[in-house]
Amino acid sequence: MAGASSPTLSFLSGIPLQSSFPLARFLPPYDRHTASAHVEYILSQNVANKGYVLDPFGVSPLTPIELANTGSAVIVCCNNPILRSLIRVYALCPQINEFQTILAAISALKKINSRLESFLRSLYFSTCNLCFSDIEVNAFIWERDSTSGLHQLVSKLYHCPHCGNQGQFPITSQDQQQIQRLPPRSILEAQATSKVIGKDDLAYSPVIDALSVYPARSLYAIVTLLNKLDELSLDHRQQQILIGLLIEAFDLTNALWDYPPKRHRPKQLSLPTQFFEVNFWQALEKSKDIWVNSIAEIGSSPTMVSEYPKLPHAGEISIFSGRLRELLSQLPKEDLSAIVATLPRANQAFWTLCAIWSGWLEGREKAKPLRSALLRKRYDWDWHCRALTATFQEFSHHFSENTPFLALIEEYEVNFLNSALTAGDQAGFRLENLTLRTDQSRAQIRWRISSKASTMPLDAQRQLLSKLETQIDPLKYQSSQLSLW
Repeated sequence: MAGASSPTLSFLSGIPLQSSFPLARFLPPYDRHTASAHVEYILSQNVANKGYVLDPFGVSPLTPIELANTGSAVIVCCNNPILRSLIRVYALCPQINEFQTILAAISALKKINSRLESFLRSLYFSTCNLCFSDIEVNAFIWERDSTSGLHQLVSKLYHCPHCGNQGQFPITSQDQQQIQRLPPRSILEAQATSKVIGKDDLAYSPVIDALSVYPARSLYAIVTLLNKLDELSLDHRQQQILIGLLIEAFDLTNALWDYPPKRHRPKQLSLPTQFFEVNFWQALEKSKDIWVNSIAEIGSSPTMVSEYPKLPHAGEISIFSGRLRELLSQLPKEDLSAIVATLPRANQAFWTLCAIWSGWLEGREKAKPLRSALLRKRYDWDWHCRALTATFQEFSHHFSENTPFLALIEEYEVNFLNSALTAGDQAGFRLENLTLRTDQSRAQIRWRISSKASTMPLDAQRQLLSKLETQIDPLKYQSSQLSLW
């Protein structure tokens, strides 16, 4: 079964990206022209309503960029500093030479008596196992020991420029000695944590625990670079591009990358049995390539981004960095044409890393909005449903009757869909359209804000969901198993 719907509007697939994009393994998959096609349809039903489009979660940075590029005036509510930074970098549409200029500036910084680039690359020096020439390792491979449960360095990936030897090779005693020459891990963790949170804070220990996903060498490289950033002379635009470059590099150099590589979307901070330890300087260069390729593929144009309460004109974005309730209390409901949201799902790994990265890049104050993510270890579907319900009820209180609400669910599963439908029903939304693309695990829901009961009762919604899911799910989903209340 390729797709299913409760018809008035068919499923709008959009165009999937062929290249990766920054933090792609944590963010919802993005298909170009899906959101904008829905907005065009919504506005065509009410041509008099040409106000702002609200993205209430900001979890898909490319969505507001797409909407603005197709002429919408977009207001994004996003209290995650990392996601806000991604939106801003995409809005700048930086070119490859701008990334190269920043990398050159980083490279030229001094560490002891050498350039910073040389120092960082030296952390990955080794010898070729065949010709014994000096080489630079692309990545080290670590494997969990079945007896101790600890990860051990077992091999390395490199291409020797002298003899042409390339591939995966066993480590040598020199590689082990390189690890032993690093500063004590406890010192590196303390330095990295101090940039995120105070030592007396309850979240201090959780940050230390979370840093276990960084190999000591990666952590040393990161702390070294962070301590040198103040020496860079960059303008505001370059600062934003630098932050985007570093965000992706911070993700590329943690140990949540399986070896051999596979499509993995981490939701918990737990190390794979085997993982990559990527060369940090090469990760910076790869981050540049990911950004450049992503920007080129989406084909967007530079977009004006302002801070709320400055309201956007057509083709512009205004970002509100506080909580949604604070924004809704200020936003004139009569000026809103539609709500367009990629629905978030709980991800302890991503939210924890965002809190850490925010502190590293912009200081402790920026990490504060995500402090609760450092303290909570697990999220269940009951929590998720209640969080969505509370948010949707805020919509009912603050927005005009019949305001259209488009919800995109990427990589859906039964509990995710059920949480969304239950939350919408509890908030009194009127369900107008539900379409699923089961082969892509994507769902699109269109509601209208309403104080009345949904035109499709919750039991009927669950029956539809059950009918759809049993055709693709051998576990025979039953709606009674999904009760979250």
